[in-house]
Order: sequence, then C-alpha cells, then structure tokens
Amino acid sequence: MGPSFLGGGGTVTTTVETVLRENGTDAGGRDGFLDTVRAIAIVRVIVWHAFGFAAISYFVAAVPAMFFVSGSLIAGSLDRRAVRAVFSDRLRRLLVPFWVFGAVAFVVMVSAYATRPGSNTVLHWWQPIFWIAPIVYPTGSHWQGGWLSASLWYVSILLWLIFLGPMLLRAVRRRPRLCFAVSVGWVFVLGVPARGETTHAQMGLGALANLGLFVTMFMLGFLHHDGFFARFGRRTRIGACAGFALGAAAWCITQPVPFHVVNYSAVAQLLVGLTWLSFALACEPTLARVPAMPRIGPCVTWLTQRSMTIYLWHTTAIILAYQLLWKLDWSLPWGGFVVLLLAFTAVFVACLTVLFGWAEDLGARRAPRLWPSTRRTVPVPVSVPVPVPRTSRQWRPAIAFLAAFNVLVIAGSLVVSDTKPGAHHDQTLSPEMPESSEAREGPASRSHEGATKTEVIPARSASRR
Repeated sequence: MGPSFLGGGGTVTTTVETVLRENGTDAGGRDGFLDTVRAIAIVRVIVWHAFGFAAISYFVAAVPAMFFVSGSLIAGSLDRRAVRAVFSDRLRRLLVPFWVFGAVAFVVMVSAYATRPGSNTVLHWWQPIFWIAPIVYPTGSHWQGGWLSASLWYVSILLWLIFLGPMLLRAVRRRPRLCFAVSVGWVFVLGVPARGETTHAQMGLGALANLGLFVTMFMLGFLHHDGFFARFGRRTRIGACAGFALGAAAWCITQPVPFHVVNYSAVAQLLVGLTWLSFALACEPTLARVPAMPRIGPCVTWLTQRSMTIYLWHTTAIILAYQLLWKLDWSLPWGGFVVLLLAFTAVFVACLTVLFGWAEDLGARRAPRLWPSTRRTVPVPVSVPVPVPRTSRQWRPAIAFLAAFNVLVIAGSLVVSDTKPGAHHDQTLSPEMPESSEAREGPASRSHEGATKTEVIPARSASRR
C-alpha cells in the first residue's frame, strides 16, 4: 500500500486469513466492498435506462460510484506496478471489450445503410476513428438513435482518468485538501450558472461541471485505497450521510433541476453521490461480506467480472426487450409490463454477456471463458487437497453459449418478422414502434416535438447518467 493518510503506529499480530476476512478481501486480492458497490451501480444503470423515471436517479448515483471504484482500483495498481504496466493493463481491459462491441455496432449500422441508404443511416468517414481511439465520445448514425453509442461517453471519460491517474494520485497524496477544494469548487462554480440548462452555453457548463464531479469521485477512490475513511467511525459516516442528504434535498427543492432528474445537475449529482457513498461506507463491513454469501455472492461476482461487457451491451438488451414485448403485443397491466421488461432485459443481458464476455478475459490476459467463475477464492491450507471439478462441468460453457445464441436468434426473428420492406426508410430513428402501445412506458416509446407517431425516441438518460 502506498502512503497513508492515517497516523499512529503499533504492532498488530494477526493471521493473513483474519486480515482478508475482516477487510472483505479474498485470497485472490478482490475487495468485496468495491465489488458490491460496482454491482449495485451496474444494476442501477440498467434499471435507469430501462425506465428513465426521475425517481430512480435519486437511488444511488451509479456512474459516480463506478468512478469511485475505478479510482480505488487504479491507486492499488499504481502502488504495485510501474506506470507503464498499469497503463498497458488498464487500457487492454477497457479497449478490448470496447473494440468487440464497436465492431458489432458498426456491422449493424453499415448493414442498415446498405439496406436503407439515406441521411438517417449514413456514417461519416471520421466516426470510426473514435470507435478505435475513444478520446472523445464516439457517435454513430442517426438510425441507431443513441442505443449503440450514447452510453459510450463513460468509456472516453474513464480513458482520460486512466491517463491522468498517476498525476492525480501524486497530487492527492501531497495536497489532498487543495485537490478536493479545486475539484468540488469546479463543480459548484460551473454547476451553479448551468442550472436549468436552457441554453447551449449552460449545457456546455453543465458538461464541464460533470467532469469535476467524476474527478472528485475518482480521487475519493484514492482515499479509500489509502485507508483515509478508516479513521472515521460508523456514527461519523452516518452523520455525513445525513448532512449530504439534507444538502441534496435543499438543492433539488430550491434550484431548477431539469425534469427533476439528479443526473442533469452536477451539483445535485455530487450531493446525492456523496450521500450514497457515505451510506455505503457506513455499511462497509456488511457490503464487504456480500460476495461471500452463498446466494447473492455469485451474482455479485459475475456482475463485477463482466462489468464492462454488461455496461457496453445493456442498452442493446433493453431495446431488444422492448421490441420483443411490442411484437408479442400482450395485454398486460403496467406492473406486469415492468416485470416482464426487467425479466427479458436480464435474459438478454445474460445472453449478450455469454456471447461477448470473453473479450474481457482477453483484455485481462486470462483464458477466454463463456461464463466466468463465480466462486470466491478463499485461503486454503497447503495440506488440504483442492477438489477437482467434475467432468460434467466442462460442458457448462458450451451449453450456456448455445442457450444464449438460441435465445437471441429467436428474439431477433420475432423482432424482424413483421417488418415491412422500406418501413424505416422515412423514419428519423429506428426501430419502428407498432401502433398498439398499451402500457409501453419507457425510453424507447417517448416522443418529443417534431417526432412522428411511429418514431422511437431514446430517453435523454441514454446519453447521461
């Protein structure tokens, strides 16, 4: 571990197993607390994009939490290895899954242009550059409506934070108060005049304020890695949670937050993010043990080992779920539609993760696997023999792959089965929405001024968290 913000000294005699257990860290070096926070954030992102209800944005600031986790992990990597090795490893882990996703996305968009050429499906020559090197937010054709590209801003921001990580870590360890004064002040100085975001200038200021927000959460991850929060007891953390919650409530009540969505105000998102982060730190011992729980733990481990794949493909899963429900055209109450949408989205996410999750293994230089191991590594004495997996388990990856492939083929055939030739030719966005739209609330069914009845308008949340 690098330089710590903690003072004091003393000698503590304990065993490796005790340290691992108390810290929620397994023998493989995984931090149970960070894994749980990241898993919660990923689920929250999926639910938000599936429904886009303003109330969801108040429950866990998902992307700030993901940057917090990334900051803690990168600080640990920089303490263990040289900067060049960290860059190489982190860029592989980020870009290999991204390139696989980008290749599929471009095949889809090029195919759309080949079958329905027009201004809505055209791709410009410069767009592939940023799908290879996402130093700025990659974009696609208007046809895909943002469902393939709008969430990729996160990849661009994370790429820059990886590059800036060594410099930021050094600055935070030397002058922590100054660093956070600058980053938090940046959020307020730019976020206050950006309130309401009614003009292009205000939207630009809001985007810059969001950068300050993400850098702040990233640097808080450094503090977590260095043990800074360990000096505060649970009561102090709960008190901080209550204080930030009051500040967030006061801001959201007295200031113009667009559409009452926390994500559209950098100041509100900072306060809500600090509220939930303080709450998570107050529950840190409990959250650290979640990955070791027999029922919930495998799900958390699976989510974290395939986190980038899930993030990249979850919007595709959501639009497939919407389209499948519309094609089935079942008469459902609102609650039934919500349950089925979540169920179909979960199925499509799992299928897409099985089909493309191996890219994360390649990026991490692991043997590619269709389904990652969900067992937590525990300290095992040398004298205890390690059980050999049963032979039948060797078939599980193949079965999972075939099941995922069949589900996607069946769903795809249902989606395109009733499509008329040229039906999308004059549409601004795609795919087409059937005229029957009972209980079809969600990002793919929203309309705005100038949209035709059958256009699918992605939610604004598709591009902002």
